[in-house]
Amino acid sequence: MSQLFSLDWISNRIKHEEATFRQQLKLRDAKYRELFDSIADAIVMHDSTDLRPTDVNSSLVRILGYSRSELLKPETVELIAYGKAPYTAEQIQNNLQRAISDRNYVAEFLLRDFLGNLVWVEGHSKLLQHHGKTKILTTVKDISDRKEREVRQAAILEERLRLEKVALSNYQFGLLIGAIPHLMWVANPHGRIVFYNDRFTEVTGLSLEQEDDQAWHLLIHPDDIGAYLSEWNMCVQTGNSFEHEFRLTRVLGLRVSRPNPWRRYLAKAVAMRQEDGHITQWVGTWTDI
Repeated sequence: MSQLFSLDWISNRIKHEEATFRQQLKLRDAKYRELFDSIADAIVMHDSTDLRPTDVNSSLVRILGYSRSELLKPETVELIAYGKAPYTAEQIQNNLQRAISDRNYVAEFLLRDFLGNLVWVEGHSKLLQHHGKTKILTTVKDISDRKEREVRQAAILEERLRLEKVALSNYQFGLLIGAIPHLMWVANPHGRIVFYNDRFTEVTGLSLEQEDDQAWHLLIHPDDIGAYLSEWNMCVQTGNSFEHEFRLTRVLGLRVSRPNPWRRYLAKAVAMRQEDGHITQWVGTWTDI
C-alpha cells in the first residue's frame, strides 16, 4: 500500500508541478503581452526562416487599423503596402532579408491603412532570440508629420528658388531692354500692353499715364491703325507671331525735326509660353525702318 501511495503521490506531484509551470507560462505570456502592447512604437515580429509575421503589438493595430489577427495573415502585406515602386510587398520582403544579412536595417516606407490613407513609417529591423527561435523584430515609427514638414519645406525652397530665378531674369531683362535701340513693349496674354521701355517713352513722348491708357493707338497713322489692330488681335487669338508695317508720329506739340511727322516702323511680337503651351505674355518691338 505504501508503495502505491508513494506512486500516487509522485503522480499528483508531477501533475501539480505541470499545472504550476503552465500557470507560470501563462503569467509570463500575459506580462510579455502587457509589456509588448505598452510600447509606444509599433512592433511586428517575423519568423526568420519563412518571413511570416508572428506577432504585432497594439500600436501597429492602431496605426494601420487592421486587427491583430488580420495583420498576422501573410497575405495582409499585399494590402498594407502602398503598391507603387519602391513601396511594394516584395520590397518589404527584401527589407526583411536585408535585416537577416545585415542583422540591423533601417528603411523609410509608405504604407496604406485600413481606410486607404497613406502612412509614412520608418522601420528599424534587427535579429533577436525569442523563445529559443531567431526572430526579426521591426519597430515601426509613424513619421507622417515629419514627411509633411519636409514636403512643405521643399515647396518653400522651390518657391524661393523660383522667385530668385524670376528676379534674376527680370534683372537681366531690364539690362537687355535698356540697351537695345528699339521701342520695346510687353503685353499680357489678352494683348493689352503692360510695360514699355524707356526708348518707347522717349520716342513717342507719351506719359506713363497715357501709356497705361493705351494712347499709342492715337500715334499710329489713321490709314494704318485699322489694319494694325486687326492683325494684332488675330495673332493674340491664334498665338501666331505678329509682324506689321505702319506709320508712327510723336505726341502733338513735341518738336519734330523733319517736315514729315510720320515715320515708318516695323512691329514684331512673339508669344512667351509655358511648357504646356499656355501663353503667359507677348514681347514686341517697334523698329524704325
